[in-house]
Amino acid sequence: MVKFLLFSDFHYDKKRYPLTVGDLEKVLKRGYDEKVDFVLQCGDFCVDAVRSPEIFKALLQNKYNLPVYGVCGNHDLEIMGNSMEFLVPLLTNSKVEKPFPDASYYYVDIKGIRFNFSDTAGIRESDDKIEVLGVQLSKRVLDESDLLLFVLDGSNKSKEDDSIYNLLKDINSLTVLNKSDMGDFSDERAD
Repeated sequence: MVKFLLFSDFHYDKKRYPLTVGDLEKVLKRGYDEKVDFVLQCGDFCVDAVRSPEIFKALLQNKYNLPVYGVCGNHDLEIMGNSMEFLVPLLTNSKVEKPFPDASYYYVDIKGIRFNFSDTAGIRESDDKIEVLGVQLSKRVLDESDLLLFVLDGSNKSKEDDSIYNLLKDINSLTVLNKSDMGDFSDERAD
C-alpha cells in the first residue's frame, strides 16, 4: 500500500494571498504525522517561482525529509519564462523521469508502482482549436490510465466537474476534494 498526502492550489504570492511558509509547514507536518510515503502537490503552487525561493526551499528541503512530487498547474506556467523544465526541479525533491525530452508529464516508481504526474486541461465543449486538442489529450489520459486521481474544488460544485465525474464513474478513479481550508464541506462524489 502507498500512502500520500495531496494538496493543490496553494497559490503562494506574498503580495496577493495570505498563505505563508508556515502554512506549508503545517501541511507537511500533517504528512509526517500521518506517516505518508510522499507528498503530491497537484498544481498552482506558486504564482512567481523566480521571486519566491523561500517557499520552494520549505517544500523541497522540508524538515521532515518527505519526498515531494509536484505537478505544474496553469497558474505555475502563466508567468513569463516559466516552463516544465524550469518548474519541475523546483517542485520535486526526488529523481523523476520523462519518457521523452518534451513530454508534458514525468513519472516516478514508488514501492513498485509507477506514477505518471500531469496536469491536464479540463474536459469541456469548446470552439477553440487549441483547447479542443487539450481536451482530446485529457480524454486520452483517461483511456490510458490504470487509476486516475480526480481533484475536485470542494468549495465550488460546477457543471464541468459533474460532466468529468460522469466520465470517470465507470473507470478506476479516486475522487478527492481540495480547498478544505476554505470551509467545512462535503461532496458525495468524493471517495
